[in-house]
Amino acid sequence: LKANVRFFPPQSISALLAQPSHHVGFEPRSVAEARRHPTWPQWSAAIQKEYQGLIQRGTWTAVPRSDVPSGVRVMDSTFVFK
Repeated sequence: LKANVRFFPPQSISALLAQPSHHVGFEPRSVAEARRHPTWPQWSAAIQKEYQGLIQRGTWTAVPRSDVPSGVRVMDSTFVFK
């Protein structure tokens, strides 16, 4: 088996870092789209941080749908990735 490893001289690394990345500025339109992107670990961490902040500030309370009385409307929420 041959390892898929490439070594770069130091000047090549700085040249690579200076190139624009197609990941910079990526804003998924949904969680599903974010999950398919290589930057998912960063989006996932941001989601968790935002969720914990909302809970700690008492912004809203997550309620299992099974606990919602019949006929009561539940307000949906969504993530906006920026």
